[in-house]
Amino acid sequence: MVDITSTITYLLSIGTVIVDLFIIFAVFLILIKEKLPDFIDKAIQKFWLHISLIISLGASLASFYYSEIAKFEPCTLCWYQRSFMFPLVFLFGLAIYRKETFIKPYVKLMAILGSLIAIYHYLLQIGVTTIAPCSLTVNGVSACVQRPFIAFGYITIPIMSLTSFLLILVILKLSENSETQ
Repeated sequence: MVDITSTITYLLSIGTVIVDLFIIFAVFLILIKEKLPDFIDKAIQKFWLHISLIISLGASLASFYYSEIAKFEPCTLCWYQRSFMFPLVFLFGLAIYRKETFIKPYVKLMAILGSLIAIYHYLLQIGVTTIAPCSLTVNGVSACVQRPFIAFGYITIPIMSLTSFLLILVILKLSENSETQ
């Protein structure tokens, strides 16, 4: 029988690799001041709030899956990242409902802070830093250092979180030409 958590992790990891490649491509285009292909650019210009809602909702649901169904105990840094991702679902949803676009500065700040925490968390997992804020321990080792899985040699939960935050930032940057903020 196939383990559902392994299958979900594999599918999310493939999605993370694809999104990581898109982020690299989009950042490259932003740096050289080129546009994405027209159909992608138009979709982002028109639906950036909806796209961002789907990203934040997907990241939040994945987080809930890992903690509530797969029973991966979230560490302190996981909770800090969640504290920046979960509200984005409501901000984007409310902005869509009210047809408002002035949330960009708030969303950018939350995504940047969430990204910084995810980067620190990943650096902790790979041993670049050893200062862990986690009081929760597993076999005497900080839970923040634990990796319930690693896929494709680099994907862990903090990398999935970082990818979601960075994708939201890239979508916001690509949408800047569409509306006043």
